[in-house]
Amino acid sequence: MEETLFTTYHSLILGALKKYHITPSHPEFDDYLQHARIELLLTHRDYQKRPDNRAPFRPFVYQKICWATVDKIRKEQRRYDKDIIEDTQLDLLTEDNDISSSLATTDLYHQLAQTLTPCEKNIWLIVFLIN
Repeated sequence: MEETLFTTYHSLILGALKKYHITPSHPEFDDYLQHARIELLLTHRDYQKRPDNRAPFRPFVYQKICWATVDKIRKEQRRYDKDIIEDTQLDLLTEDNDISSSLATTDLYHQLAQTLTPCEKNIWLIVFLIN
């Protein structure tokens, strides 16, 4: 029964996915297709249990698949945005560590420069500027 349901409404599923630019060339097309099939099955079971089957099934299931697809897209987008924010925070932590180490290195250079003779300072500056 489920196989005939999937076959009968396959074009409807593809149409609902196409509405949101999810075509077979989309990298996650199979995931969205599977999600839409599950929604079709759940909607069909729910529709059969309802005593007030006044609404035609085809537009009803199309809308349910569209809503489920939008929900999945939003969920993916939130996860993607969260990953971007976490990566940005990691970059900021790395930059803070770079700044801290740069300050420590600069302090060390100043302490070293105070112990050098004027001739050694000139040599050190030449080597420092070359590198």
